[in-house]
This record gives sequence, C-alpha cells and structure tokens, in this order.
Amino acid sequence: MVLEKRNQLTASQTFIESIQEALDKGLHAIELFFDLSKAYDVINHDLLLDKLNSYGIRGITNLWFKSYLTQRVQFVEINQTDYNNAEQNRYISSSREGRHGIPQGSGLGPLLYLLFINDLPLNIRGAKVVLCADDTNLLITGKDECVLQHKITKVMREVETWLQKSNLIINTEKTIAMSFHSKQMRLPLRPKVIFKNLEVVCKSELRFFGFSITENLKWDAHTRALSSKLCKVKVLTALKKLSMNDNMKFMENFDPERSNRERRKLTRKIYSGGRKQTNLYDEKGVLVTLGKDLCDCLDETCPGCHFPCPKCLSCKCGHECRQNRKWMYDSIEIEGKEEVIRNKDLNDQVGAVWLYSAPRTLVLTMLCCCSVFCHHGQLMCGTHNRAITCSRPYSLAAV
Repeated sequence: MVLEKRNQLTASQTFIESIQEALDKGLHAIELFFDLSKAYDVINHDLLLDKLNSYGIRGITNLWFKSYLTQRVQFVEINQTDYNNAEQNRYISSSREGRHGIPQGSGLGPLLYLLFINDLPLNIRGAKVVLCADDTNLLITGKDECVLQHKITKVMREVETWLQKSNLIINTEKTIAMSFHSKQMRLPLRPKVIFKNLEVVCKSELRFFGFSITENLKWDAHTRALSSKLCKVKVLTALKKLSMNDNMKFMENFDPERSNRERRKLTRKIYSGGRKQTNLYDEKGVLVTLGKDLCDCLDETCPGCHFPCPKCLSCKCGHECRQNRKWMYDSIEIEGKEEVIRNKDLNDQVGAVWLYSAPRTLVLTMLCCCSVFCHHGQLMCGTHNRAITCSRPYSLAAV
C-alpha cells in the first residue's frame, strides 16, 4: 500500500492500526523493516525510464527525464588552505559520468525514487506493504506458526526476486523483524526470517517513524524516551537560570518608559553601591538627557546618544524630543545560517528580552551560542560574564 499525500504520522498510524486489526482477529503478526543500501545512489537509469514509460510517462516527457538523469559528470575537488583560510593548493580529480543514482537535493529526487519502488506491492502477494519515503515495511499475518513460517518464506523469495530485477541491495544488518502479540499472550512466536542464507534479527523494541514501539504495542518505551528528552530540556532551563548574570537580569526588566525611581530601585537591587546618574547639556545649556533616554554612556559611537532623532532628524536635539525614545530593531542576521530573524518573530526566536536600536535596520552577527550584543556592537558573553562598557545599554540581544 502506497500512502499518497501522507506524512510519517499517517504511515505510523496505518502501521499500528493494521497490526492491531490482525491481533483483534486472533492472528499472529510479523513486521519486517527493510533498509535499502544507498537507495538513491544505485538506481539504474534505464530501469527507471522503463518504469516511467509503463506508468504512462512517454514521448517527450520521458526524454526530458532521460536528459535530466544521464550525462551528468562527477568529480572531486579539494582545496587546501592555511590558518588564515587563504587558498594554497587546489586538487581536482578526473571526471566520470554517473550511470546510476538519482540527483539529490531537490524535490524531484524523492519523487523518482518512489516511482521506482512503486511496483513493489504488486510483486508481493503474501504481505501488506507500507511505503513511506525510503522506508519499506512488510506485515505478514497467520493463524498459527506453520502458516506464518510458510508465508514468511514465500514473501522473502518474492522480495529477493524483485530486488534482483530492480538492481537494489538490502542491508541485512539493519533489516529487522518484530513479532507482535496481544497483552494476553506472554510469549510471542519467533519464526525464522531468512534472507540470502542470513537470519534477520528479531527485536522486541525499535524506533519507527520517531516512535519507540514494542512487541506488545505498549507505549512504555516511547514514554520513557520522551520523558528523558523532556528532562534534558528541564535541566537546560535550570542551567540557563543559573547562568543569568546581572546585566541580563537588568535588561530583562528594562523598559525606557519606567520612571527614574523604579529604575534606580531596580539597579540598587542588582548592583552594589548604586548608580551615578549623568545629565547632559548642549552648548546652549539645554538639558539633553534627563535619565529617561535609552542610553547615557556618552560614547561618540553610541547610537542611543548620537543617532538622529526620528522627529527632528537632529543628532542632539532638546530633551523634549529625546524623552521616552523607543526604537525596535528590524532584523538580526545570524552568521552561518540563511534565516533572518524579523521583528515580528522576536518573542518566538529570541526570547522575552526587550530590544531597542536606532530607527534603521540593525544587523547583528552571531559569533557563538552564548553571545549577546550591546549597542556598540561589542561582543559580550553572558556565560563568561564579560562586562558591559556602558552604564545603561539600550540594546541587548540574547540570540
């Protein structure tokens, strides 16, 4: 049975329901989990084109697939670099034309593979076949051990014949059999599964489409595995709380709309000795910052102090324009990754940390997994507790 327009969850549901239905009828069930060795790399182009022709893909369309598969040249290139990533030597092997395999990396590769193995259920008559992606599973049922053993022997011969015609190879070491039984049956049947004079290993527990299944179809093993993963997440959450330094605690509670009294009270709880407040006046004696600005570090490169005001476009306007200035960053670009974290995804991607920046796109670069950034663009590591250079940073991103 080929599952069309389905996912792994649907395949696992169909698999479990088929076994449960057989057990409800009083039958014994044996499931065979096949693993094909290098499935995408050993497919014969001529056989694939013949199967496409039998499916009705003929004429120009078949020729298009032929041009897509054939006359592909492969070679190996090795670049030798020094410690500064400067290229020193370059080695290129001789090229060869690939006569087998499906090009990977596109949606057409898995589709062609499924079309290639689509005739497997038609050649297996004594078992129920479930195909999903590159996973091939066979369910064999029988009333007693003799009938079940006879069906298994017949099915394995049919599978071997189909594999020889399709030029595919099964990895016998990773091919597994499992005998399912009801809760009332204490000892399941253990029939021998022989493939090419080798006995297939029969296990009582294995992973299937992300689930841990057992021979009695209980969820104890899956629950234990899931609980173990959740415990690791809980431990990481606890470690994150322990690694929170004073600067991160301050920024989590930082809001430029807070009153000076609330912010000074919060600062005294975090830092010992209190904090010195700086008032800045321009050349005419007009007060520029009154403690309500986003930053008062007075650094010439600080965007919070020297970027133009969004209202009057002045670099240093009066305090009436600079009070309660609040800017949200637009995006963060992570080095080594293609995605860009947008402002709308802030709570999901970055965390519940307030971020403020100049009224323009602020691009931050991720250097390590524990990095945070202040408005100067200087790297600070929350884990190693590096100091923040400004007294009240207005932009802090924990990525």
